[in-house]
Amino acid sequence: MLGFLLFLCCLAGVYRLKIFTENPIHPLVLIALFLLKLATGSLLIWIYTFYYTDIKNADVYKYLLDAKVIYEKLDGDFLGYGKIMMGQYENDPHLIGILRYIDHWYLDGNVNPVNDSRLLIRYNLLLMPLTGGRIFTHLLLINFWAFAGQSALFILLNRLRPGYRMQALWAVYLIPSVLFWTSGILKESMLMGFLGFFLLFLYRCLQQKRIRDFLWLAVFAIGIFFSKFYVLFVALAALPVWLLLRTRLSKNLAALLLVMLYAGLYFFTCSKWLPLLSHKQREFNHVAMGGLFVRTAGDTLHADEVEAASLMRIKDDSVYFSQSVPARRFDHLKDADTTHLQQGRGYVFLKLIGKAGSRIRIPECDGHPGSFLGNLPQYVFNALLRPNLREVRTGIHLLPAMENLLMVLLLFPVFWRRSAPEFLP
Repeated sequence: MLGFLLFLCCLAGVYRLKIFTENPIHPLVLIALFLLKLATGSLLIWIYTFYYTDIKNADVYKYLLDAKVIYEKLDGDFLGYGKIMMGQYENDPHLIGILRYIDHWYLDGNVNPVNDSRLLIRYNLLLMPLTGGRIFTHLLLINFWAFAGQSALFILLNRLRPGYRMQALWAVYLIPSVLFWTSGILKESMLMGFLGFFLLFLYRCLQQKRIRDFLWLAVFAIGIFFSKFYVLFVALAALPVWLLLRTRLSKNLAALLLVMLYAGLYFFTCSKWLPLLSHKQREFNHVAMGGLFVRTAGDTLHADEVEAASLMRIKDDSVYFSQSVPARRFDHLKDADTTHLQQGRGYVFLKLIGKAGSRIRIPECDGHPGSFLGNLPQYVFNALLRPNLREVRTGIHLLPAMENLLMVLLLFPVFWRRSAPEFLP
């Protein structure tokens, strides 16, 4: 009943809230797009329930399951609930014990400025007293937030290019990857809401320069930072292009100034962010290949999941083995040499992850500027062209491959233009 009432409230919101009434799309069309989004989110749940079947590690389930565990173990401790929601749990051994028990809070071994997985866990935990963990209610509310952000983005595109309303509708709401990945209980859905409002309020700040708009811009920037912090950096990096193209400088001089700006930023800041990028690449590659990860006082060790699982015993935060198990030792998660997990010795347990069913290995940057620049063509190729038609193995691969091909074809008119687009009236 609660879910149904919230569903009716969301439909009424699409019909009446200002962010939707400012949208030039007819309200009934907006409602149809919202229902399509909900249907896509339900399809995503079906795929991760009946196709992949590993619910514990499924993207649409794992943050909800972790929130359920936290809520059950708190057992009515509202003070502890508030501490976890506010991030004030470091000095509470009981709360630390609860967070170590769940799979995706990552107290150890994560070097992000923020841990974006915790945002989704907190979102689900926030709703637990109201919903009892019913997944479709959680899906409904996060879809409403993402859809509001998409509406904000459409309003912006319509103001910048009022003659391209149908193209903007397809770009904002119906690109398959956008529709699919922003319709589940995922970080991308949370990000879409913040990003759409961020871009709209950025435009308002450049136009009207009102304090209220700058305050909202800061709020949505913080939301992007906690959703996927690197998206905020990319958005801010694109801002000088937008601003410089509005000057009266010649196109060639503007391009030269932009190259000098980004080259300077790269060489002055790469010593700070390249090691972080390098660590995250290795962490992603190793987690994607699956296995058991444990730690000693000075090393992180990785063993084959299948070989280790039948021989290990976990007690509290430690893991023991009934016989020696071959493993790899890492130096800051970089392959160093082979070793063994010794029988009877206790290791700090980090995580046990099944091998990803599909992945694209990222060429690793060693933290040196030359390494990053040398691998840059492969990074761009991966981002724009993979998966491609040659890599299609299933129907699920076909959609992103076709989308990548279409996006590349759409890039050609951009290079054919002789004048810079008029972004601002």
